[in-house]
Parts: sequence; structure tokens; C-alpha cells
Amino acid sequence: VGAMRILRTSLVRCLAAGSSYRFRTPVAAGSMAVAGAVLLSTAFVGCDEGAARWSEGAGAASQSGKPPLSVAVVIPALNEEDGLPATLAALRAQDVPVQEIVVVDGGSVDDTRKVAETFGARVIAPGRGRAIQMNAGAAATGSDVLVFLHADTLMEPGSIREALRSLERSDVLGGVAWK
Repeated sequence: VGAMRILRTSLVRCLAAGSSYRFRTPVAAGSMAVAGAVLLSTAFVGCDEGAARWSEGAGAASQSGKPPLSVAVVIPALNEEDGLPATLAALRAQDVPVQEIVVVDGGSVDDTRKVAETFGARVIAPGRGRAIQMNAGAAATGSDVLVFLHADTLMEPGSIREALRSLERSDVLGGVAWK
């Protein structure tokens, strides 16, 4: 449902800019994990030339000469002390720096908060409910790019770099991942 909302927002932005849109698949199936699932498909919404962009430049490998986009990862969690360490370790192992990691606790009664803080993540607790947690996490960041992960998702090395490369294209506004 959240992925479809992001896709719809991307399409509305293309149309509002007076452009048509098309779908692209810039990464091989199953090559990265985003939004809590190993990707079997990735669609990036592309607007025709002249469309307004959310941001210019992307990632450490930006060819545009502009500063790289900053990345925040938002992780809604509820009693995830067991799965969270591997998820956070995989984020720290990415070849592109993640500027913000926000674990959004939905009222855990285990050591989720302690585990997150041990890995240097910021923890907020807006209340229970995945949508409430995701919205609060997004609002708590100041980064250019948001990545939402389930607390037990293991991102493959290079996942964030590949997503940023796709966003660097002048005709790409945003991306959606689904399983």
C-alpha cells in the first residue's frame, strides 16, 4: 500500500509538470533489497524531459558535479531486538554513507530501543501502527532520499548506491520496490 502511494505521488508530479511518464527497470531482478523485501522487480518512474525533479545529483558517484544526495533510512519496529542488529550492520556496511538511521518504535517491550541506540540509530516512539511510524520517521529526517525498511531486512551491498544512481538520471523522479 505504501509503495503504491509513492508510485501514485511520482505519477502526479510528472503530470503536474506537464510531462508524460514511463516505467523503467534499472537494476536486475533480485539484485537489491528495499522497503522490507528482496526486490523481484523495481520500477522507477521517469518523466519526459523538462519535468520538474525532486532533487539534482545523487550518490557518491554523482557525475553532475553537485553534492551527493543525503540518505535516511527509516525502520518501523515493534519488539525487533533479534532481527535489528543484522539489519543495522548491513546498513553500516553499505558503500554509500547513510546519514540518518531512524528506528521508529511502536511500543516495544523488549530491548529494541537499546539495540538501535547501540548501533547509533536515533529512536523515536510516536505510537503503534506502521503508517504512524513511517510518517513520523519521515518527518524526523532531513535527508534528500528516504529508504523504508522492515526491521528484519538485510540490504545487499551496493543497494543504496544503485538506487541513488537511478535517481541521478534527469528523467527519474522516484522509485518503488515490490516483491
